[in-house]
Amino acid sequence: MPGSEDLALALVVLLALLVEACAGFGATVVTVALGALILPIPAVLAAFVPVNLLLSLYLVARERAWVDRPVLLRRVLPWMGAGFAAGVAVYQRASGAPWLPALFGALVVVLSAISLWGLRPGATPSPRLPAAPCLLAAGVVHGVFATGGPLVVYACEGLLPDKRGFRATLAAVWLPFHGLLLASYGASGALGAASLRRSAILLPALALGLPLGQWAHRRLPEARFRVGVYALLLVAGGVPLLRAVLR
Repeated sequence: MPGSEDLALALVVLLALLVEACAGFGATVVTVALGALILPIPAVLAAFVPVNLLLSLYLVARERAWVDRPVLLRRVLPWMGAGFAAGVAVYQRASGAPWLPALFGALVVVLSAISLWGLRPGATPSPRLPAAPCLLAAGVVHGVFATGGPLVVYACEGLLPDKRGFRATLAAVWLPFHGLLLASYGASGALGAASLRRSAILLPALALGLPLGQWAHRRLPEARFRVGVYALLLVAGGVPLLRAVLR
């Protein structure tokens, strides 16, 4: 029978997968931010990444006509790939370091706050960081936390203006990197019978979160969609940051 920790994590994952099915990203950042209150981050990632990979596979198969291949192949994957190897090396050496969740939370909070400020009514467009260094940093962050989404969103917001293409292209981004993460977890011993058992417990959350996210994606207006995504990231990033400050 699933334990209380497994059930609590399943509820977190249900919310997270609903977000990603709607937006195309956000599942891992929500899961890590809230799941770290339940289990150590390495245990959360080893259980969750296989489930999130299934969601990405489904979205890409269903929405493949909406994937922006030039942006994906020429802009996103090369820069993220360059930073990803460094991120995996950091994860393998410092995955238990107490400062990593705080650093992750601070990064998400800052980028989300900047983006929300720019979306306020009557706001004039503010200068944005170049996409290339953001994507390079996204690769590093994804290698450490499997949560490069916030930086990818920041970099690609102007490149992928349509919300359906935005979601489909981001889902395609995660496929190769999640596959590489699973190989890394297997090599380090984090992926095994215990983590796969926990992954199986999370599958009902995928089965429920996917249709709910699809429903929300069809009905949310573009403006509310953007504001909702960044507001959620602000809260999710603030949780590990607040925990680190209160220690």
